[in-house]
Amino acid sequence: MRRISVIYALIPALLLLAVPAAGEKDGLEVLDFDRGAYVSRDDRSVWSSLATKGLLGHEDRFRVQASGELWVKKGSNDKNFLRIRGEGRVGVDKGSTELRMERGDVFAVLDGLNRRQGFNVSSPVAMASVRGTRFWVRIHPEMSEILTFAGSVRVTALEKGGGMTFDSVLLDMGEKVKVGGAAAGLHDVEELTAEDWAELGKVIQKLRIQGYEIAATREEANREAEMKEEEVLLNLEFERDDLRADSTERRMLF
Repeated sequence: MRRISVIYALIPALLLLAVPAAGEKDGLEVLDFDRGAYVSRDDRSVWSSLATKGLLGHEDRFRVQASGELWVKKGSNDKNFLRIRGEGRVGVDKGSTELRMERGDVFAVLDGLNRRQGFNVSSPVAMASVRGTRFWVRIHPEMSEILTFAGSVRVTALEKGGGMTFDSVLLDMGEKVKVGGAAAGLHDVEELTAEDWAELGKVIQKLRIQGYEIAATREEANREAEMKEEEVLLNLEFERDDLRADSTERRMLF
């Protein structure tokens, strides 16, 4: 197995020192949910119903009823989405976000994270650290499974108290790994199945129905970003040409 040094496994924690981008919302924006979704704020035991367009902030606990789904958006970019099922807590610090899941699963489509943003999903036995990718964390009793559909995800086994171990692996696109269970620590890396890829299709389809222009693959998303960047640069060049022409006309008049 491709194990890595614990020093590299700790790098995502250092991302908490990053400065958030201007205009970023400090938390997760609630987009949609079904079958009941609830929040407990300020570490209290009182639960209240979530509201669409509300915000899940630092240390907010969330709970989604059985078979229900909670859809949230990370930041102001319409390319960063999460489908959450189950129960957990949100942690936010200087642009970085962590979902501390107790049960259920998280499916992430994070095509628009910038270099100043970090994102982690932790379970009782593992942490998945990413910087812009598509992945799925499934939490079972005493065991978690992390699946990577685009980009890469660093998976680190956790001790019972939540501390990081030396057991870590970097998953590439099309790979998955289990952590914990009868065999403690990381299991062998496996390839995604057709059923796994079908789940990505369901998530993309749901986001498109909600009106978001999400590319079917990360590669398509990268090409769209490059095309938009080229368009912006071209428009800037046209504006500079117009300014030069105006300046030349003024000099000729005087």
